[in-house]
Amino acid sequence: MFYADKIQFIEKIDRSGVSENNMLDLSKCKIMKRGILLYDKTIEYNVIIIESNILYGTGDCEDPPEIAEDKECLCYYVWHDSPSRRNEFYSGYFTAFMSVEEAMQTIEQVPYFSHWLNGSD
Repeated sequence: MFYADKIQFIEKIDRSGVSENNMLDLSKCKIMKRGILLYDKTIEYNVIIIESNILYGTGDCEDPPEIAEDKECLCYYVWHDSPSRRNEFYSGYFTAFMSVEEAMQTIEQVPYFSHWLNGSD
């Protein structure tokens, strides 16, 4: 496992409804898996799966509380940087996964997925 103490995080509001106040602080998250995505089939950029204890709700007051509110729950989020802004991670998948394997399987289905890195990479 990796710790993201050297990863720079650009705070943005993502489309899942998570506000800047609730955004994951990658410097305190455990990176469970690292991989490589390809832009234009040639330019590498990073994908990471991180562990979280917060399952973020939508934050929408029109949604029922069980959907709108955050919950304490072990889950995983997928983040990626970009070919032009390496190590600046934005959420790439606006959903939580209930296991690392589920997150990996989802990422492996995207056409620009290249490969997973070994644990020591």
